[in-house]
Amino acid sequence: MCSFYDFNKSLIFIENNEYRFKYLGNLYYIIEIFNEKEVFECFEISNRFNFFDEFILNINNSIVSFYNNKKFVLLKKCNGKFINNIKISNSIYLSWKNIFIDNSYYFESIYNDVINDDLLGYYDYYMYLLELSILYLNNYKNYTGIGYLTHKKYDSDNYCNPLNIKIDFLERDFGEYLKYVFMNKEYYYLNLDEIINEKYYYMNYDLVLSRLLYPNYFFELLENKNYYGIKKLNERIFEFENYLKMIVFIIKKNHNIRIIDYFY
Repeated sequence: MCSFYDFNKSLIFIENNEYRFKYLGNLYYIIEIFNEKEVFECFEISNRFNFFDEFILNINNSIVSFYNNKKFVLLKKCNGKFINNIKISNSIYLSWKNIFIDNSYYFESIYNDVINDDLLGYYDYYMYLLELSILYLNNYKNYTGIGYLTHKKYDSDNYCNPLNIKIDFLERDFGEYLKYVFMNKEYYYLNLDEIINEKYYYMNYDLVLSRLLYPNYFFELLENKNYYGIKKLNERIFEFENYLKMIVFIIKKNHNIRIIDYFY
C-alpha cells in the first residue's frame, strides 16, 4: 500500500483492527472502504474543520487507492479535539424509525445464517429492544430538526476519524455515548446525573432513549459472527437493564418522557 504514496518503506503493524505505520513521527492508518460516494462526502465535510484526522492523497492525487481489487484510504492521525454541537444545517429530515424497521427486516433475513442454539433466546431479547426503540419514535415518524456534526459510531479511538462522521441530530451522539460508557464500563466512574442534566435544555430525551435502546452493538457482533463477544454481552443483560432504568430515573427528574412498561 505504501507504494501508492510518497513514503519510504515503513513497517506496517495492526492496532485496533487497523493497519498502521509511523513515518517522520506521525501515525498513519489504512482503512478499507466500501462506499466511495460516502467517503468523498466525509472528505468534503472534514475539510471544513481542522480537528479531523487528515486524508492523504496518493500519487494519483486521489484519496482512494485500489489494491488487490479493494479500495482503501490513508489517514494521518492528527490528535485534534472534536468540537461538539457544530450546526451544519438549519433543517434536516431523518426517519430513524424507518431505518430501524429496515434493520429489523435485514437481521430477520440473515437469521438462519448467523444464529446458533446458544443465541436463540438472546436474539429475541435484542429484537425486543429494537421494537422498544421503534416504539419511542412513534411520535417522530417524520422528524425534522437541526442537523449537527455527529458520529456514525461513538468510539473514543476514532472520534476524529473523518470516515466516522455523519450529519444527524444531537441526540444520536448522546444516546450512543451513553451506550459506549456502559459497554466500556466507564459509567462506574461518571456522574451521569450531572452529564444528563447538563444537556436538559436542548435534548429531546425520547430520541435519546430510542438511540440508547437500539441494540446496534449486538447486531454488529452478530453480523460478524463474534459469538464470544455476544456471550460476554449476554452476561451483562441484567446490569444493562438496571443501567437503563437508572438513566430513565435521572431524566424523569427534569423532563417529561414517554415511560414504557420495560422501565418499571
